[in-house]
Amino acid sequence: MQPGEEVVWRDVPGAPTLIKAFLLEMKQRPLHLWPESMVSCLGTLLRENRQLLQVCVRILISRSSALHLRPSLAVLQHLDVVMRSIAPEPLPQTFSSEPLVRMLQSLAESEHFKVAASALIFLYSHLDALGDAARIKSLEWLHARFATFGLHWSRVVRTIYFHIAVIKVLHWAPPPSQSPTKRPISSSSNS
Repeated sequence: MQPGEEVVWRDVPGAPTLIKAFLLEMKQRPLHLWPESMVSCLGTLLRENRQLLQVCVRILISRSSALHLRPSLAVLQHLDVVMRSIAPEPLPQTFSSEPLVRMLQSLAESEHFKVAASALIFLYSHLDALGDAARIKSLEWLHARFATFGLHWSRVVRTIYFHIAVIKVLHWAPPPSQSPTKRPISSSSNS
């Protein structure tokens, strides 16, 4: 196979066995020890077979711990690869974002500021991709924790929190694919 060459994985003999072996390797190998080729393979696999998204996300979620820095950061980095590999397309309708949102909330409330900051950065980067229901639920959760994040001892956590509040709330516009339910009144129509 040459760079740029396309492969139809469904036609490759033993492809389901290869995918199963890859998923087992994902479960067993420590996340911070994944080689770059494994992370790249994860992204390619999800671009080719979006039905595996829920399985891969659940495997990664099960490996996170708000108390341990290295696995938590690795989970968030790999989830970032997952989300970027399927972008700009929306998540499949069968994808349940609730476990992912719960894990992000747990990591954001971590005592370790790097874990909390990384979880908030992930939310900032992928909040719109999670869908409207998960977006609203996440923003309500963040709003209820203003004192926790807005007054956090770490300047990094505070800054990211306020970026989410300003950029993702005040300057939010629906994606172009959605028709707006309410249109703002332009200043030219009032004159």
